[in-house]
Amino acid sequence: MDQHYPVQPSGYDRAMGSPGDDHEAEQISRHPTWYARTARRLTRAAGSLGWVVVLSALAAGWTVVGLVTSFPRWWELAVTIGFPFLTLGLLALVQHTQNHDSNAIELKLDELIASLDGPSNAMLRVEEGSEADLERLQDHYGGRRSSRR
Repeated sequence: MDQHYPVQPSGYDRAMGSPGDDHEAEQISRHPTWYARTARRLTRAAGSLGWVVVLSALAAGWTVVGLVTSFPRWWELAVTIGFPFLTLGLLALVQHTQNHDSNAIELKLDELIASLDGPSNAMLRVEEGSEADLERLQDHYGGRRSSRR
C-alpha cells in the first residue's frame, strides 16, 4: 500500500504501473535533468525555515562586519551588487519549479476532464516527468481536446 494513500483508490494497482497499462503517462522517464533536480532541491531549501534562519544570520553577520569596519564603500558595494544577483538566481529557480508544477497540474486536470476515456492514476505522479515528457503529454491531450470539438 502506498504511504501517501491510507485507502487505495479503486483500480489503484492497475493504474500505478501494472503490465499492459497503455496510458500515456506510463511512459514518463522519471529521469529529470540535473538542472531540474537541482532547481527543485534549491527551491525546496529556499522555501524552508532553515533558509530563513541562514539568511537572518548572514544579514546579522554582515551588519556586524559593517559596524566593525565603519561601513566602508566595499561593504556597501558588496550588498548593492550581490543581493540583486542572489535574488535573480533564486527567482529563476523558483520560476522553473513553478512552471513545471503548473504544467503538471494542468495535465492532471486535463486527465480528469477527459475522463470519458477513463482517467489514469499514473497522472498522479506526472511531476516526476521531464520537460520532454510533459510536452509529449500536452501534445497528446491537445490532440484529444481538438478532436472533441
